[in-house]
Amino acid sequence: MAKRKRIFVAFAIEDKRYRDLLRGQSKLGHCPIDYTDMSVKQPWDSAWKTKCRQRVKGCDGVIALLSRNMRAAAGARWEIKCAVDEGVPVLGVYVSRTDVYSLRRLSVGASYFGAGSASATGSTNAKRRRPSYAKV
Repeated sequence: MAKRKRIFVAFAIEDKRYRDLLRGQSKLGHCPIDYTDMSVKQPWDSAWKTKCRQRVKGCDGVIALLSRNMRAAAGARWEIKCAVDEGVPVLGVYVSRTDVYSLRRLSVGASYFGAGSASATGSTNAKRRRPSYAKV
């Protein structure tokens, strides 16, 4: 049996229903994915950040549920930035066709979008990853 993949889901709390729909997909059959997140309704502190960073590092990738609500979701934006900092792949998914929002507008990490920082190996000529976008 293939190893199950762990995917971290970053989302604005107002988009909780889209997270629930995504997680529901893994319960429909032979889905090799386990979803996790760190959703909170109260302000987050340094202990939350530490736990979140550990959880993100332990995942195979991050799905960012993108909507206009993401602009005010400081925690979700921090989760995406954390994934970028840790080198975990990020996939941005629009939650609806009419509610399109760009990861670029979130300012989650200048080096992630090619704004002149060296890679982990120290080479400035290394390929820079670009965000992936998928419309659902």
